[in-house]
Amino acid sequence: MEIAEEKVVFPGGDEYSGELKDGMPHGWGRMLFAAGGRYEGGWKYGKMHGEGKMTLPDGGTYSGTYREGEPNGHGTMKLADGTSYTGEFLKGKFHGQGTMLLPGGEVYEGQWRYGSPSGWGKMTNVDGTVREGFWKDNVYIGEDKENIVKGTLTMPEGEKYEGELKGGIPHGQGTMSSPIGTRYIGQWKDGVRHGEGTCLYSDGTVYKGEWKFDLWHGQGTIIFPDEDKYSGQFQYGKIHGQGIYYTAEGGIYEGEWQDGERNGFGTMVLADGTRYEGQWKDDLRHGQGVLTYPDGSVYRGEWYNGERHGQGTMTYPDGRVEEGRWEGDVFQGFEEEKDK
Repeated sequence: MEIAEEKVVFPGGDEYSGELKDGMPHGWGRMLFAAGGRYEGGWKYGKMHGEGKMTLPDGGTYSGTYREGEPNGHGTMKLADGTSYTGEFLKGKFHGQGTMLLPGGEVYEGQWRYGSPSGWGKMTNVDGTVREGFWKDNVYIGEDKENIVKGTLTMPEGEKYEGELKGGIPHGQGTMSSPIGTRYIGQWKDGVRHGEGTCLYSDGTVYKGEWKFDLWHGQGTIIFPDEDKYSGQFQYGKIHGQGIYYTAEGGIYEGEWQDGERNGFGTMVLADGTRYEGQWKDDLRHGQGVLTYPDGSVYRGEWYNGERHGQGTMTYPDGRVEEGRWEGDVFQGFEEEKDK
């Protein structure tokens, strides 16, 4: 289905103008919320996604990256009380490296974890006083302690950590086990998984590779419960970059990924002999590509949202050729039969 641009009023009173797909905001658009406030930016299947700006009813704003409806990535948030934060976000919370300016003039620069200063950071007060060192859940622990010691921590949620500690938080090599069965073995930095490590999740998923600020990031391999497997690059918790995906049924995709989906150039080969080599968008064949079917038929040409769409040529095993325009996976031109 093609992306359309129009105005829509949703049942709750929210007013949207912009691109739509399957009746949902998708692409670029502007939403005026019935409760007040507005958002302008990217959308993906009905959720704010990509670069955008949110203005809240009280005047607060957020400008930056969204993922699945929440601030995720880099951005700037300004609250109505004068507080401002610029840095990294995860699922709507300050997480990673960031700087906060408080209404009273105090400035905190450093690491955050799920909304609170945690890790290494520096607080500068208006009188010039500076506290620099380790923080944990918004509490200043103290100056950097050079000595790393081994110990055990039990978290309020029941998670248990065994390994190296620095300043009272996981730092170095250690193992974290949760009550639901998830287990991580690997490197830590300032209280979060960071470096090389392996995580065995309670649903059977296994990830082995690089981590950054508690997320899959860099080179890694993930094996899913259904025995599908991916090896390649990750970015902030999602498959992103170059990689190879193997399905349990024997299929293979090798190529580019973006935000967990096939995007860019890639080659897919299925167990039945189907082979596609070309461009992808949002996990679908999109752009220029060549598809070889199990019976030997070959289509070369344009694709749109997974269907043959645009100029293309279909060559059949018996020598017939359909060359012309395709729409919605259906040949629209005149069939020409050519002997080979």
